[in-house]
Amino acid sequence: LNVEKARFDKMISNEEIKTIITALGTGIGQNDFSVEKLRYRKIIIMTDADVDGAHIRTLLLTFFYRQMPQVIETGCLYIAQPPLLRARIENRDHYFRSEVEFNAFVVERSIKSLRLVTGEGRVVEGSRLLELYRAAQRLEDGVNQLEKIRYDWSVVEGLAMEQEIPPGLVRDERGLQRLAGDLISYARTTRPDYTSMDFRVVRSPEEQDPLRLEITSERGTQRFHTVVDEHFLHSARFRSIKELRKKLASVGQLPWHIELDGRLVEIRRFQELATSIANSCRGKVVVQRYKGLGEMNPEQLWSTTMDPKSRTLLRVRIEDLVEADQIFSVLMGDSVEPRREFIQTNAMNVTNLDI
Repeated sequence: LNVEKARFDKMISNEEIKTIITALGTGIGQNDFSVEKLRYRKIIIMTDADVDGAHIRTLLLTFFYRQMPQVIETGCLYIAQPPLLRARIENRDHYFRSEVEFNAFVVERSIKSLRLVTGEGRVVEGSRLLELYRAAQRLEDGVNQLEKIRYDWSVVEGLAMEQEIPPGLVRDERGLQRLAGDLISYARTTRPDYTSMDFRVVRSPEEQDPLRLEITSERGTQRFHTVVDEHFLHSARFRSIKELRKKLASVGQLPWHIELDGRLVEIRRFQELATSIANSCRGKVVVQRYKGLGEMNPEQLWSTTMDPKSRTLLRVRIEDLVEADQIFSVLMGDSVEPRREFIQTNAMNVTNLDI
């Protein structure tokens, strides 16, 4: 139940919320709540490690923030960190909270057995190859996040290859038209499967505001809408992509090849490097992905998530009361327009997106 939207009487009639209130012993409401009556010094939110679990955790955090903020202020609210994956390696179980964490583990174990050969025959291995893997992992994450919000990576890659973007570009209509032509030409060169590509330069109603370039493209059933404007060009995401691609390009010409135990894997695009290395290193490792906490047996759940001697807990804190209040109101409230505006404004700065 989203308590940000629900009436108070509907909230306290919800069976799960009634159970929480009874278990904590604090009562509820301005006149009845008393943090001194709290029965426990640690209230731990424990949900599945996937995106569905994150949604439930957000609903519970909203309830505590709106109805029992004193529980947070007194440092009694925590978030458990259950594993998402279990891997059997050399007759021992290892647990990981994310795919990234698991891939990093197996790559670091196997990196000495790998070597990368560039198009010119240059060999990269050891710590240098591990450094490239990490850069490629961040680039691949950036590519995936862009495509989830319908940005065309081939267009963005062409933009990232521009040596220097003039500061006044977003106020130069002809300059944006020339850029659009260059980006479309580059995208069609790298991906011959486009069914359509087009662009337009959009003016703001306010004459002094900067322009924006919109490029629409289709590949089969995939449709993309890439917006190049002042916000995107100065975003943390685009700057990071540009720097990462430059770092990888400095290694040598594509295609690259990964060698592992006599096997060769070809790399034709920079963002493919991380997955290719990870897949090579995973080998015959048996991996189990937990769809929920219920898939673990009691011993596994205790040792990974609940044992006070080994568990990891995150304490919930309110660092900025005004900002926290605004975030809950915008993201969990009734009004759609502020939420849409928030997402549009911050989409380019997201670093951890799961859909």
